[in-house]
Amino acid sequence: MYSHMSLRKYPASILIVVLLLSNIIPGELFASTGRSGSTPKSGVVQYIPKEIQEKSKKQKKYLQSKGNPVEYQEAEVQWSVSNQKPSHIRGLHKKASKNIVADTKQILKDFAPSYGVNTSTSIDIRLAKNDTSKLTKERHTRLKQYYNNIEIVGGEILAHTDKTGVLYQVDGAPDFPSISTTPSISTIQAIAIGKKEHGTKKKFKIAVQPELVIYKLASTHVLAYRYEVSYDDPIARMGQWIYYIDAQTGKKITAYNMVHDAISPASISGSLLVGEGGGVKTFTGTFDTLDSKYYMYDAFSTNGLYYIFNASSNTGVYVDAFDYANRSTSNWGTSDTTEISAGYNMKKTLEYYDMFGFGTDNISFTATGQVYMPVFVHYGTNYNNAYWYPGNGMYFGDGDGINLKPLVTLDVMAHEFGHAWTENTSNLVYQDEPGALNESFSDISGVNVEMYVQNASNNYPDVTPGQADWLIGEDVMI
Repeated sequence: MYSHMSLRKYPASILIVVLLLSNIIPGELFASTGRSGSTPKSGVVQYIPKEIQEKSKKQKKYLQSKGNPVEYQEAEVQWSVSNQKPSHIRGLHKKASKNIVADTKQILKDFAPSYGVNTSTSIDIRLAKNDTSKLTKERHTRLKQYYNNIEIVGGEILAHTDKTGVLYQVDGAPDFPSISTTPSISTIQAIAIGKKEHGTKKKFKIAVQPELVIYKLASTHVLAYRYEVSYDDPIARMGQWIYYIDAQTGKKITAYNMVHDAISPASISGSLLVGEGGGVKTFTGTFDTLDSKYYMYDAFSTNGLYYIFNASSNTGVYVDAFDYANRSTSNWGTSDTTEISAGYNMKKTLEYYDMFGFGTDNISFTATGQVYMPVFVHYGTNYNNAYWYPGNGMYFGDGDGINLKPLVTLDVMAHEFGHAWTENTSNLVYQDEPGALNESFSDISGVNVEMYVQNASNNYPDVTPGQADWLIGEDVMI
């Protein structure tokens, strides 16, 4: 219910699973992940590109030459047709040592035929971060790749270890850039772009000196300079910009600001939607000293960050039309119960996910690794839907006033956040059985968060506004 499929297209890259050590020939594609001798229930056999077939044969032959190591006997390689490289190696049973970097490097080397390289090819990966789930005790290790001792930006490798210490999955593929690592421009030329754009601002400085990196663009690589500039200007506010400059052409690849405002935490209060009981709630927002306004933007929570954005352009109805949800006072009152419900419900959803250790650190659009969720409300006109848009945020319509009311209620909010969590933890394809599981997990998320936040209803299956039950979306129905 309330699927995010309304704008989401099917994945551009079809994923193909090849069961390496089974009796299945590499030219067959199965929906199931059965082992030796398994057959698809549907009986459908699909074509696999010849290059992938050849790599799979070489991989199988290589592992057979090593005596079919027990840690690889249930291994599956999941391929991306777009670049014909493995995107995941799963089903591993390798006991992790104290050196997870060496363990991962050995797996990548043993699966070198799948990547289309020789097993003796040098692979340089280095530890970036270890995350351990509070709930499952699983460890997720992020590794950076290097080429000629230069970091490959966008070439992250992830290794997953279960609570018993078994390394069971590796995500990502080793990169082998075929580019020169000798720059054609100087660091002074690279810095000139940042100086031109921000050099006149108060307290401007080069915060981090330029270093060479390899910037990954789709299937290509670019040698680049990465550096940071910062300033503290009373008009332009504070800024800390990260720049990537093409080290051959001198052109700017990209730049982004890591600082949004000079802000401080502040309490925001207001009334929830009538469908959620209409009670007054208080939660953390932000006070911006520049314009002396209160924003429904939590930049300080340890549970996760988010902001509410009013997607409506109707200035006759909303004082913050097409702007971040804001007021000149911290008390919204009943001026916009949709925004209050959205802010409070997003806050409680993040609190629930963090408390039970569901590993939300990957649901992020920032380099910090922390949750950062944009929430767009008052979306569309008479819009009877809500959805998670990958890489962008969550969108909520106000309903048509005939069948549905605003869709920012707690269970729908948690449902849509569940899609973000599923995509960033298991990345289920939104189709057939995986798609059904995706929706099911989101429904479970919606009910669990509602039970965590609200008092349980004594009138189930009848609906009591603001009380938890086993229904999804009941508070938005008219």
